[in-house]
Amino acid sequence: MVKKIFAFSFVTACLIQSFMFAKLGMADFDVWAKQAEYVQTNNPAQFDFLLAYGHPGGPIIEGVLFFHNVLGFSYDGSLMIFIIIIDGLAIAGASTICYLLSKNNLWWPIVLVILSANDLYLSSTPPSTIASLLISFLSLYSLYIYEKNKLKTGSLIFWGIIAGLIVATRVDIGLVMIFSFLVFLKPKISWRQTFLIFGITNISFVLFDPFMWYMPFQHLKDLIFKIVFHYEYFDTIKMSLSQVLNISALLLVSVFFAVVFLFLKEKIKSPLPTRFIYILLAVTVALYIVFLTAQCQNSRYFLPLINIWQMLLPLFLFSLTSNLKPALSKMADLFFMVILILLPLASLISSVLIDRMYNLIL
Repeated sequence: MVKKIFAFSFVTACLIQSFMFAKLGMADFDVWAKQAEYVQTNNPAQFDFLLAYGHPGGPIIEGVLFFHNVLGFSYDGSLMIFIIIIDGLAIAGASTICYLLSKNNLWWPIVLVILSANDLYLSSTPPSTIASLLISFLSLYSLYIYEKNKLKTGSLIFWGIIAGLIVATRVDIGLVMIFSFLVFLKPKISWRQTFLIFGITNISFVLFDPFMWYMPFQHLKDLIFKIVFHYEYFDTIKMSLSQVLNISALLLVSVFFAVVFLFLKEKIKSPLPTRFIYILLAVTVALYIVFLTAQCQNSRYFLPLINIWQMLLPLFLFSLTSNLKPALSKMADLFFMVILILLPLASLISSVLIDRMYNLIL
């Protein structure tokens, strides 16, 4: 069953993402296709902070060059294939973990659609999109590890590899979320295991970031500069309150239910460890403050948090409906499943229709 869920989720995610990006595109797509070309041809533009350099986006560069050099695709085609495949793997992994965590046949299909069809990807960039999905997967994988009675070394090594991959893709949000998940896991792992994870994460980061191979110290300085640059000095781009509320609607609903479970934990059993909820709430508040006080504000920065909270929303709802009579509980679960699957699909379809109307008007 697990293999079937993973395979079905991977194929479905790839199809949805292919449709989405082929029809509507992605922000900075050409910039990242060019970045891989600049690295291969040793063009000085590869170090331009106003272009792609400094995120660092290492796995994207490596993936594009693999498909370009080994399989002969164009840089643009290689980037599209790489994004679809790595997104599909992250989404399929998240869907599979949902099934392993709950054995609920309703939760994982919702997560599959939520992660595949989020229309915020259209205004996101390749590293932000990929990092958000890998972080979503790692959050669920951390919960899976936390629930295990006996931890295997292989699980921790895999955790560290994914963590390094995330940081090599988008260092700022990657470091924050990885540290948060590690704090969550700390009661379950020894200091020796913690250092193992730390070591594997660093090795993975270096392997997936080609700039670390020949200019590690300068590159680390550049990564720090890029974070400060976007927060304080980049062109001023402000989001309105309505924009923030619009992209955060389901996140806020999910946060509300999380708080309800915390305050009523004596009466209603939480479907998640309260430690995880507290940490996720603290990180969410802290990052929202950072994002909304930065000079450059964009919906893509919120993507990891939005994806995580939207994944958890059906779990909160199903936990509440389980207190109803069996027949009523089943009807309520099906109702919420349909609504939560239709919402992202409807939003995506409306984006396609608006884009088509816009092109017709032009």
